[in-house]
Amino acid sequence: MTYEKFIQEIPILLTKYLPEDTTLKVRPVLKNNNLVFEGLLITTPSVNISPTIYLNPYYELYQDGFTLSEICEMIAECYKDSKIDDSVDTSFFEDFSQVKEHIVCKLINVDLNRTLLKQVPYIAYLDLAIVFCYFIPGEKNELASEDVNATILIHHNHLKLWDITTDDLFHLAMENTPRIFPGRIVPMSQLLLELEEDVPCDTLEPPIYVLTNQLKFFGASVLLYRDILKKCSDLFKDDFYLIPSSIHEVIALPKELVSSRENLNALIQEVNREHVAPEEILSDHFYFYNYSTGQLQ
Repeated sequence: MTYEKFIQEIPILLTKYLPEDTTLKVRPVLKNNNLVFEGLLITTPSVNISPTIYLNPYYELYQDGFTLSEICEMIAECYKDSKIDDSVDTSFFEDFSQVKEHIVCKLINVDLNRTLLKQVPYIAYLDLAIVFCYFIPGEKNELASEDVNATILIHHNHLKLWDITTDDLFHLAMENTPRIFPGRIVPMSQLLLELEEDVPCDTLEPPIYVLTNQLKFFGASVLLYRDILKKCSDLFKDDFYLIPSSIHEVIALPKELVSSRENLNALIQEVNREHVAPEEILSDHFYFYNYSTGQLQ
């Protein structure tokens, strides 16, 4: 069965697993890096907020041998676990004074997000774009080992509603983001121990560091934290390279480890293609921090 046929069949079959007053609709959702996912929107008349369940991973399960009935059962269970039982008053989002303390920024790739960037306010930074979100902190639940955090991406219509400019948004986000997402510099050896990876940590000399935030959520935004980059340069006491391993973290390498910039870029591109989820790729090349000038380039 083709993917197109799959997303037509699932909503029809799924009605048997959901309450009678449920309405199902499939709509394309533009995600990071110009990826379009088919989102299944499940609504009921009594609730104004509904979860969107992406069908792409369920099609992969179908290709792996799961039956349509098994997949419908999984989607129904997912809906049951994530649905909201009561309507939510969304009028607060119209009042900028109620949302401004939760505005944060994240970094995304410019070239991979040309379509999205037509719809949202952003600030150019190097070859990246700083975009803005309303952050919704998550809570632990039985199905997740970590907090499930979420964001609402801010669009041009929000600026009109709030009567503010992109620069207003930028200055506010640059105050909020380090407060909500404190930066973190973690030695790679410590991270490997935390992950219980069977890697001989004594081989990590000179040291390599992972730069992220304490939530490990959109942690590549620490590239905007001048104090974090300065602390990292003080650890190396020299220039250093930054590998954009994903939108959630970057890796700092001492200059002495890089013998060829071309090979470093080739390595980044290979890792992005083979080991990073397409929607989490930040960039295909390194960044360089100049110790004497304090500039990232």
